[in-house]
Amino acid sequence: MRYLTYMYTSLVPYLILSFLHLSLRSEGKHRAVVVTKALLMPSLALFVPKTQAYSCLLLGLAFATGGDVLLTKSKQYRWFLAGMALFALSHIAYSLQLLSTSVSPLPALITFVILAAGCMVLIRTLGKGTGRLKYLLYALNLSTMSALCAGSGSLVCILGALAFLISDGMIALDTMGVRTSKKISEMSLYILAQLLLVLGFTAI
Repeated sequence: MRYLTYMYTSLVPYLILSFLHLSLRSEGKHRAVVVTKALLMPSLALFVPKTQAYSCLLLGLAFATGGDVLLTKSKQYRWFLAGMALFALSHIAYSLQLLSTSVSPLPALITFVILAAGCMVLIRTLGKGTGRLKYLLYALNLSTMSALCAGSGSLVCILGALAFLISDGMIALDTMGVRTSKKISEMSLYILAQLLLVLGFTAI
């Protein structure tokens, strides 16, 4: 009981930083936004037990931290691509974490096929725009992680993957000029997604 109290108390820094980050973002305080964003995933990592069993999860959070930092420079396309690459590595690390647990193949396969088909339809609809292949590969990578979440049977993991899909989808559409979403909405979903995934992964 005392250990569980300690574990959930360790989420407090992440929750405080999340609230602070979103508040500063709404006020347009760019420098403070950059700092608080860089601290989000390290603060969430405080909740994860420091054991070999969660090494892939901690690695994924480390890659996400790098992605967060680079995406603060996302007005420069090269930094956006670098951040995108780090998040792709983060998703791979999360997938490896899930594969170290018991994943049911059938739900995972069905979910992947549905998500992959959706990705293909969306990419075809967008036409032959610049970077279409990169977006497709990234989407398939995220779809793989989401499918494994479905195969894990954890509702928390599934909701986390869904929040990630929506958040990244909003960013992708924004980047390709299809529609514009509010940054605070994208970030709120991202913060929720990471929290749910970490809670789900550590409970499996």
